[in-house]
Amino acid sequence: MRLLLVLAGMAIGFIAAPIWAQTPDLSPLATQLEKVRHSHGINEERDAGPEFTPVKQALRAWVEQQLPPAPGTSMPDGTTYYLASDDLTPLSARLNQTLDAARLTCGRPDSKEYRCGADPTRTEDQRGYLDEVRIARLDDRYLLVVTGVGMNCGFDQSAYVYEQGPDHHWRLLISIEQDRYGKDEYKPQHFLSLATSPSDTAWNEPAPPPLVVTLGYSPWCSSNWQVLYTTLWQASRSTTTPPALIDREDSLYMGDDFVAAAHLANNDLLVQFMGSSIDGIALVRPHILHYRIGPNHVVTRIAPAALDPQAFVDEWMTTPWADASRWLPPSAERTALAKLHAEERRGPLTGEVDGPPTRCRKSTSLWQVTFNEDTDGNLVPRYFKVQWTAPYDFNLVASSTKPFPGCDEKAAPQSTVGTLFPRQGWTP
Repeated sequence: MRLLLVLAGMAIGFIAAPIWAQTPDLSPLATQLEKVRHSHGINEERDAGPEFTPVKQALRAWVEQQLPPAPGTSMPDGTTYYLASDDLTPLSARLNQTLDAARLTCGRPDSKEYRCGADPTRTEDQRGYLDEVRIARLDDRYLLVVTGVGMNCGFDQSAYVYEQGPDHHWRLLISIEQDRYGKDEYKPQHFLSLATSPSDTAWNEPAPPPLVVTLGYSPWCSSNWQVLYTTLWQASRSTTTPPALIDREDSLYMGDDFVAAAHLANNDLLVQFMGSSIDGIALVRPHILHYRIGPNHVVTRIAPAALDPQAFVDEWMTTPWADASRWLPPSAERTALAKLHAEERRGPLTGEVDGPPTRCRKSTSLWQVTFNEDTDGNLVPRYFKVQWTAPYDFNLVASSTKPFPGCDEKAAPQSTVGTLFPRQGWTP
């Protein structure tokens, strides 16, 4: 930890351990974990249940007792405390070493004492053990703590965001954790990303509660396909569990170099991830979610919705009509396209994209996408005319069972980029 003024203790060659470096009693947490380890949860698939909640609370309380002072705190010796991001790395390491020494974690997978895979007849099971504790700064004014409680095939992670109170102590701003364990309610997550909207004020100036976004996936033992959870909240000082502004689930492909990321501004959220495609040959495509957060926290999906005409057709056919209907120009035959969209939404849509898109000769902004739909084992072609305005603004102009006249020019579309934004916020 760093102080703006040199401590007197340095003159004799050492610095006394700060009070927040002292380790609180682990026995309440160990007792709760012991109960979990010798029982089973009501959620059979995950071997999880309400017994996890006391563990999460005890773990959070144990970590909170060891959080460093908030920036600007006056120390007993008259110095002023300054918290840097680098100061949190040794703190996280010390907490994890303490938990591991108490045998509350799985330990190292390559160790003979690894505690989460001793039974060769079962898949890896982390129930009764803890994940690593991770502590980080967000926007230079918030403190993030991520913890995890073991279940079948992974950890049920929780995230806690703290803000600095008027008394220079950390105050819990938002708590993101699972406390419902029913079959259709329990959605354990491993966080891929967490970010807060920028405060646009100095660290020692007051700021309104931020927006908070998390990207998380539902961990499983052996599959590249998972469920991506995208959730956005408006933090509030009146509650640590505000209702979500966005709460959606999508297929997520974990086998690519790029998996998922989010960029959050004061009134804008952009998400990109790799997910499923209706194209049975490609199987995977980039997905784009872009939202505007307006007055009264009204959320509207806006462009871009895709990075190329083929991905746009895929998105238009598989997204709810409330969004798809806004991606039509005034000249579009809305009734016919609404009927097409409704028909295709009756069941899973599968087929193959037939080659690259072709450009229409009368307008360089119009493209034709050919999709061969799998109908009772037969591939039936359908043609889509897409208007593409740079860089990534798309509209569906028309659809037909026959090729559009003059839309046969073979031209390579603009090359797309791998991601629309740099990494932001916290990632593990």
